[in-house]
Amino acid sequence: ILVIASYVNPYTEQTCADCGVGYILISPKINALRVRVIDMFNRWKNNRTPPDLHAQIVLHLHILNIQTHRAGYAQLSKAILLYYQDRDQCLKTVLYPKVASLCHATSGGSVERAIRDLLVKAWKHRDPIAWAKYFSNYNRCPSNKVFFDTLSNMLEE
Repeated sequence: ILVIASYVNPYTEQTCADCGVGYILISPKINALRVRVIDMFNRWKNNRTPPDLHAQIVLHLHILNIQTHRAGYAQLSKAILLYYQDRDQCLKTVLYPKVASLCHATSGGSVERAIRDLLVKAWKHRDPIAWAKYFSNYNRCPSNKVFFDTLSNMLEE
């Protein structure tokens, strides 16, 4: 797990260590970040040890250029993980309220909107080649459910 921060204090370092963070980069230049992500990927590939689901989700979102600082990112990553674990759950009545409670959001509706807004922004600023690997049959932004389904399928591969 890689953490990017503008400031780190002892509490942040301890929390990161408790969560299994491998690297903390403080205000990195984009090239340094790229090098570190490639290094982490190569270590994973060479060890043949699959990363945990959260790390895989973060990698897929990074490939799609969905940025961590955007509103809705935490809700999106939690929603993908929960959806992957139980694909039969209803999004509106089960998944979104569960994500709202985990992420301290006001309601399931606010989670749904935050995820939708994030996906629309990412779609507008997408790399067409990267997105085509996931959504080759879509000429418009995929729905939340289609996005969850597609990423869940990628997690199984």
